[in-house]
Amino acid sequence: MLNSQKTLPSILLCGYERGGTTLLSDVFRSNGYESGFECGALMCESPADFLNYQPYSDMLERGWGITKKQVQDLCTGDFKDFYSNLLHLSFPEVTGKAKFFDKTPIYMSKLGKALHRTDFINKACVIHRDPRSIFVSWAKRVGEGAKIEHTVLNNLDNFCNRYLSYFIGSAAHLNNPKVMFIPFEDLCLRDNFYYKAIGQFTDGEAFTPRLTSSRFENVSGKKMDLNK
Repeated sequence: MLNSQKTLPSILLCGYERGGTTLLSDVFRSNGYESGFECGALMCESPADFLNYQPYSDMLERGWGITKKQVQDLCTGDFKDFYSNLLHLSFPEVTGKAKFFDKTPIYMSKLGKALHRTDFINKACVIHRDPRSIFVSWAKRVGEGAKIEHTVLNNLDNFCNRYLSYFIGSAAHLNNPKVMFIPFEDLCLRDNFYYKAIGQFTDGEAFTPRLTSSRFENVSGKKMDLNK
């Protein structure tokens, strides 16, 4: 395989799509962690299965800056080889120095399985959000200029089923000491409290606030913005 030195992620970040997972990943990046945009491999039983798991296997190329051939090569071993080689390809200058996470919202829908795929990822931070806010956010993506309320009502059954599938997929872990649930609205209102709490949960010491703007366009500014 590509990398003989095993550098591996240690925590999952997940939650509803457009529900704050990118913001949460920026908090981790400000505290010595690194990752690509999304992965999704742990939704599958093996890396070989991930090769046909769409759209995530295709997204890996753009989100991690690798080639299709490299994605194919990554899927020939086990999860330890998959992640070690993925990090080596995407972050050769920091591998062995930084800490890593896997941020993929859909893990929330099968949290137990995602946490049990490996022996090196055994913690998760799950950011969740008021369904009304999520529905508005989803409506903006699919509405194509239509009124938000009209789009939500036209898609209400699909939105509810999608929201509930993620909730049900993670609810069994509400009391799991290896899983931290983070309410998006509370994170915005009490960011300093959550910097400390997330850091203690993850590394045993408080995280520091974000000091730089996100590299991703779906998060703007350096400060929490509840109005947004």
